[in-house]
Amino acid sequence: MQMIRAPKSPMSGATLGNNGLGDIQHWPFIQTFEMAAGDQMGIAYGAGAPDIVVTYNDPAGDSTFEFDRESYPRDSDVRMTIRDMQLNVDPTSEDLWTFDVDGSGEIYRRLFDGMGNLVKTDKEDIDPGQIYHYGAINGAKVYDMVLVSGPPGTDAIRTVDNSLQDSTQVPTIAGSLVTVRETAANSGIFENTDRLGAANLRTGSDDGILEFKAGYYDQGRYTGAFAGGMLGGDSLQRARISDPGLVDASGGKLGAISAGQQVLITSTISGYAGLDQTFTFLLKIQDKDGATVHLGWLAGRLAGAQEFEPALSWTPPAPGTYTATVFLWESIESPTALSSPKSIEITAT
Repeated sequence: MQMIRAPKSPMSGATLGNNGLGDIQHWPFIQTFEMAAGDQMGIAYGAGAPDIVVTYNDPAGDSTFEFDRESYPRDSDVRMTIRDMQLNVDPTSEDLWTFDVDGSGEIYRRLFDGMGNLVKTDKEDIDPGQIYHYGAINGAKVYDMVLVSGPPGTDAIRTVDNSLQDSTQVPTIAGSLVTVRETAANSGIFENTDRLGAANLRTGSDDGILEFKAGYYDQGRYTGAFAGGMLGGDSLQRARISDPGLVDASGGKLGAISAGQQVLITSTISGYAGLDQTFTFLLKIQDKDGATVHLGWLAGRLAGAQEFEPALSWTPPAPGTYTATVFLWESIESPTALSSPKSIEITAT
């Protein structure tokens, strides 16, 4: 469904209603109005029908904007999330917004149809001035997103196309577009990944440690949110691993355990979209004196943002206090850490 900004003048003799739109391709649509907190609008349906009064209240809470991690490998996806109910214009479907992140402050609603195609009806482009250009209201920026790709002349982060957008269809603004899609109708949560998990932001390939940042501004409420990342800053950010836990053979969580009781030590590991990664999950158990009493490992492969819950068995040989530490390495032969190790203390009675 399309969105029409600002009320249109009545059109004498119109066959499509009296809102001044003479093109049937614009229908059906949602009509938007500029309102401030506390404003009221009356809707009259004619003789005998009750009038409806709508009071506008500004949604509570500021907008938020974040990247999925702090440090990135080269040539990897950068996933971001915006939470802002003001972007939830159509509560009946998933809204899509496209930002021109070169600092111009331009934003477009449903510039693309969610599958990367420029919005068209009956093979004709919908009038962008009436439908999807949302760059300014009354001469002021409403929403803005700015992407800064590190120091001048460096390639720390860049925009790319995914199935949410095809920038070649809009060459006048191509190369600086970021399209976000609402995760569900009426959620107010927007992400820059398509349904296959591919993002439209990627880190560059330059050597060294390069910082990049982005800002999202909601000028209507004078709020801003900022996110930043680092390219090549931390080699441990190639995968994630959770704190380990104890479970039984059926996956049930365990509390107290006894010497001679076989338990499974498990953790959740996950990768990042756009980065396939081989891994070795290694378990080391030490007694209270720091002596290693057990080593075990298993190997596998994470495809993109896939999650996996490896588990390794262990039997406490005697009562006492033990420390279980889990590591995530590339392999036993190449023990490069993919994430920081995590530990728990275990007491066997």
